Amino acid sequence: MASDATIRIALIYALMRRWDVEMIDIEAAFLNAELDEEMFVEWPDGVVEHGFVTSQEVQRTCIRITKAMYGAVQAPRCWGKTFMRILRSLDLVQSRADPCLFLRFDDAKEVVFLLVIFVDDLVMIGKKREIERFKCDIQKHFAIVDLGPLKKHLSVWYKRKSDTGGEYFELQMKDFAQGLIRDYEELTGQKARPASTPGLPGTSLVKQEEGSQPVMRDEYRSLIGKAMWFLRKIEPECSNAGRELSAHMECPGEEHWKALSRLIGYIAADPGKTLKLRTHK
Repeated sequence: MASDATIRIALIYALMRRWDVEMIDIEAAFLNAELDEEMFVEWPDGVVEHGFVTSQEVQRTCIRITKAMYGAVQAPRCWGKTFMRILRSLDLVQSRADPCLFLRFDDAKEVVFLLVIFVDDLVMIGKKREIERFKCDIQKHFAIVDLGPLKKHLSVWYKRKSDTGGEYFELQMKDFAQGLIRDYEELTGQKARPASTPGLPGTSLVKQEEGSQPVMRDEYRSLIGKAMWFLRKIEPECSNAGRELSAHMECPGEEHWKALSRLIGYIAADPGKTLKLRTHK
């Protein structure tokens, strides 16, 4: 899966070149993956009752899988190998900085198309003709769903806007933030109180004393995981607070919960906060 840095740089590059940004989804991606080993499974329940096979055949035979299937351990790897091979056959070059970024160059060695991969969700960046060319090429191998211009991806809503400073992408995760706040309130039984900063300036969290019992460790880990997903994408000013909180997931104490409450309160103060991506001046 492409990194957050990759998608941000790619979107800013699209603004610089005034290129389109669209998305497609590959239907049942793992079922298109080629296996590099033999795989067999037992007959599922109900096949005899529905007349697919006899009871004797169920005892003597099994099912041979010819393509990767969802739930198989090796399915993601098989899909990745199959998909990368096809992309290279379409004259796309894999980036050395991020293996989930592919580029197409013209005869003058100029970049004319970018493809950012998130398993089976593809963000296409380029002029309209280059995007349509890729859609046409990829449909020869897979069934796709055309999602049109980039709007929502991985819980992030994207809007392409412009002001006196030029074009920019506006990112927001209000739905996710409200869900995070709701989870915190349900787990703790406390209302999230708005805070002016994500942490207390000039203070650092310390580990609990040796032998101390963790306070609601599983709940703490769950909230930190969701919070970090949100902070990485929308709230870069919370990075240090998130780093400190995530260092105490093994044995959180009352002070760590208090600090987490402050971070949630900072998010609750403006859950619809947006992040703008624009070109440099």
